[in-house]
Amino acid sequence: MEEQKKKLKLFIMDDSDIFRAGLVEILKQEELEEEDRAFDLCGCGEHSDEAEELCMAAAPDVLLVHASTRETDKHLQIAGRVKKRAEGTRILAIAEFSDFDYLLKIVASGCDGYVHSSIPGRSLTKILRNLGNDVCIFDRMVIEKLLLLEDERRSAGRMDFSPRERRIAEMLAEGKNNAVIGKELKLSAGTVKNLISDLLKRHHFKSRAQLVSVLLSL
Repeated sequence: MEEQKKKLKLFIMDDSDIFRAGLVEILKQEELEEEDRAFDLCGCGEHSDEAEELCMAAAPDVLLVHASTRETDKHLQIAGRVKKRAEGTRILAIAEFSDFDYLLKIVASGCDGYVHSSIPGRSLTKILRNLGNDVCIFDRMVIEKLLLLEDERRSAGRMDFSPRERRIAEMLAEGKNNAVIGKELKLSAGTVKNLISDLLKRHHFKSRAQLVSVLLSL
């Protein structure tokens, strides 16, 4: 007699009733199409202390956390606490943003994986199964951004930036325009523009934002 596969216990945490219900339906539909009920939904709840305790009591194999842009810190703090308290629970963060700083927060919180909210239902099902099998999953976009940042930092380490160039980057990060920067440095706005253009060209930066992020990371 063939041994029956163990269903993964899944807990979903999100502040939107509609999102939670929709996600449950997506997972159910994918299971019906594959004729394989892989998940046992052991609970749902908002990001709250109460839901955290319900999650701990249910002891899920996988906790799916929807990290919204408005309250990302709160959502990831709860995920981090669950991770510390529940040894066997794997955590997958699903988010609609791709800002690198937010992605780093997801990694730092202890989540075992991240996917973008645009992920197809079938792909999400496969990822949840892999998480239940003790595999870490991070969206390809996250890995690409990490590699890109590492390349930029390595490249920047070989660059020679003057104190004035660093100061210009700091002022750009503060949202100051060419005229304001020029006034503070006793330069014309045109000279500041030329200095920034030269920096972009000399170090192959694609934008001012990239210039700022690299200089200020050193």
